[in-house]
Amino acid sequence: MVTLLLLGFHPLWRARLPATFLQRQVRDSLLPAPESRAHDCSLSTACSLCGSHSYSVLYPEKLGPAAIDGYVFSARQQPDRLHYRVVKCRKCGLVFSNPILSLSEIQRRYSGSTFTYEAEVPSLKDTYGRYLGRYMSYAPKSESLLEIGCGNGFFLEVALDLGFKNVCGVEPSYQAIAAASSRVRAVIRNEMFDPDSFGLTRFDVICFFQTVEHVSDPNQLLNGCHRLLRDRGLVLCIAHNVEAFPARVLGERSPIIDVQHTHLFGKTTLRRIFEKNGFDVIDVFDVHNLFSLKYLLHMAPLPTSLKPRLANLLRTSGIGDWRIRLSVGNIGIAALKGDLPT
Repeated sequence: MVTLLLLGFHPLWRARLPATFLQRQVRDSLLPAPESRAHDCSLSTACSLCGSHSYSVLYPEKLGPAAIDGYVFSARQQPDRLHYRVVKCRKCGLVFSNPILSLSEIQRRYSGSTFTYEAEVPSLKDTYGRYLGRYMSYAPKSESLLEIGCGNGFFLEVALDLGFKNVCGVEPSYQAIAAASSRVRAVIRNEMFDPDSFGLTRFDVICFFQTVEHVSDPNQLLNGCHRLLRDRGLVLCIAHNVEAFPARVLGERSPIIDVQHTHLFGKTTLRRIFEKNGFDVIDVFDVHNLFSLKYLLHMAPLPTSLKPRLANLLRTSGIGDWRIRLSVGNIGIAALKGDLPT
């Protein structure tokens, strides 16, 4: 989901912090970075799916000083056309960024990211709750749930409403947690996902939405999920589809070509990376999201001179908050914990 996490470095904080403290941290983390911290994409990456170092370049790097701004690493912010060099593996077809910023620099930016999508929370509850309701019966039990990259915890509330007794979230953004309701704030860990921090705790269901694209190593994420699930536990993931019609037509202008997205999957590569990490795939499916018209305009790759006029038209006509259900290029996968490949 769009709220974000990374793998491959130590957790940030594990304390449950009060909102006032979190707000101060957000303010401090968004101060301009020192000049010496200008972006340096020096971390080269191999293909996470097949390990190959052979790739073709889809789009050259487009980064500037703005790439160090915490807002650029915030979920669902307006497309800004900033991205790493985007490549495609010649062996398996996985699309990924190479090279990328150092892991510590990415971690710092995500912890200082802002919470920008509160108005869309009702639509997200509807969309993600609908797919959890569809697949939760595949898990042997539906009592405990972990969400990775949980934002302000809105989906944890959905899980409680669906009957889960114990929920937990992981979220690196101070500001997102500060916006959480009192119903779930205490169960959100302000940290990067680290399976070791959970000790012997295990979950029936693990979910992450618009998150797998953001991690530096999807294998570490999925391996961690495998470790934390009970036998035959369910994992539910929703991600951008790099092979969807809008992404193919828009190319580099697509909102999914973004500095936040270090990996982009199609249906085949998403299935294969889950299977690689010991999951038995139930279904790979197209996602139909509920969107407001004003949010669709917000994300549309239109000229900046045109957007304000269209936004004003939606506002004055009173239809900006109208919501429609569309398949605009997201895919989901539901899978059960199986045996790890030998």
